[in-house]
Amino acid sequence: MYVFAIDVSAHFLLNRITGVNVGYLNCSLCWSSAQDLIGDSAATEFARSRDHVRVLVDVLTRVRDIAERLVSAANVYATDMHQLSRELR
Repeated sequence: MYVFAIDVSAHFLLNRITGVNVGYLNCSLCWSSAQDLIGDSAATEFARSRDHVRVLVDVLTRVRDIAERLVSAANVYATDMHQLSRELR
């Protein structure tokens, strides 16, 4: 009984947030007709967006790698300075 209430609440919230009926999202016939309505220009835009996201992920991965190397170099420098300070005592 409680599972049904949660399921109904989840569907209600999803319908309110997205404005799309959940049954429509699960229907393969409806989904294929929706793809026909979108058209080729939207598919091209989605492909471009996907490419932009891929490029952005690649750039952020490179930035992360550079930051990791900087942290590693800073740790080596800190260790060297610590050893130097010990020797100068």
